[in-house]
Amino acid sequence: MAVGPVAVVPHEWLPCWLQAQESEATGYTVSNFAELGRPADLADKLADMIMHAKCNPVSLRRLLARVGWLKASTRLAPSKRPQGRHGDFGEVLAIGLLQEFAEVHVPIVKLRVQMDSEQSLHGSDVVGFHWEEQGGDRRIVDLEFVEVKCRTTANKQQAATAHAQLVADRDLMFADTIEFIAGRLDELGQYDVLDAFESYLASREDDAGGHYRIVLIFDGEVWSGEELNQLPEEGELCAPLSVDVVLVEALRDLIDQTWAAVSPQLLSA
Repeated sequence: MAVGPVAVVPHEWLPCWLQAQESEATGYTVSNFAELGRPADLADKLADMIMHAKCNPVSLRRLLARVGWLKASTRLAPSKRPQGRHGDFGEVLAIGLLQEFAEVHVPIVKLRVQMDSEQSLHGSDVVGFHWEEQGGDRRIVDLEFVEVKCRTTANKQQAATAHAQLVADRDLMFADTIEFIAGRLDELGQYDVLDAFESYLASREDDAGGHYRIVLIFDGEVWSGEELNQLPEEGELCAPLSVDVVLVEALRDLIDQTWAAVSPQLLSA
């Protein structure tokens, strides 16, 4: 059985913008991402990631071209709420980081089922698949449950809040997230991936288990360095836990520029 997850979000260019430095903290691993320099077309590249995360650009472009009275996609419109715009931006960037830097696959992107930009989806923000090669085939050896926080204003509790969400979902055995992923794989006809997913879950004794990750995307000006100190003590942490800290200059402006580039990106290609 050959398992071939399809990467939905383009991410290969990210090392041209961000560089990661890994360090060990008590009870978890931290990866600090810093900007190397900004590509001239950074907003366009990020807009392309959002577009692919939220839709199939080819089919949506065809629909808009053929149905003249459909002027634009409601799914690709930015949320009216800053929290919504920032949240979707952060989730898409986190998927790219997982795939490019951690080599964790994300075959199902929740934003694909978001009916409009104001809809909030339940469950883990992102679920990554860890694969292992076996004679040309691949099987799932672990899952990674990810919470993402994207902040342009100071908030020292964001790491702790993200961890509390992981704990709450873990206590419910990630049931809603697991059912959602299985349903989407079935609808998309990704039967090899679905079989591998079910085989992994069946091999677990009593829950999905897996790795846990918190992705914190902050404006560099509002990051205090004390945010990680608010996480629980080692014995109370979800484990194994990874924390990605991404510091971006003028993050709010970059998010606004990215969303401004989404619709032109769709209609011009």
